[in-house]
Amino acid sequence: PPPASSSHKHKRSASPVQSSTPIKRKSSFVPKAAVVAPSDVDTDDEDDNIYSGEVTDWRGKFGFITCKNISGKIFLHSKDIKFKKNNVTVGSRAKFEVLHKDSSLVGAKAVNVKIVK
Repeated sequence: PPPASSSHKHKRSASPVQSSTPIKRKSSFVPKAAVVAPSDVDTDDEDDNIYSGEVTDWRGKFGFITCKNISGKIFLHSKDIKFKKNNVTVGSRAKFEVLHKDSSLVGAKAVNVKIVK
């Protein structure tokens, strides 16, 4: 049994704290293409960057648009739809800007999308 004296207490030795979280190391990932997001500013001289197309495939959160000015399918994600997000169906008409249009590394992606019909 330990002594009954309360004037003498044992101190715990300080042990280093072990973390179960690994130390994050700097990623060596380097993107192959620089991406510049389109501006949200509406001006008349930006109409050249706005395309019209039709939703040809819709899977709830993402789908594809086709456009007569851009060959191939253009990826569309629901987070990039700025107007009438809940009205997207196959056959919906859309106005949008495009990222990666001329890149061979990734396909075109629609951004700042407005569903018009």
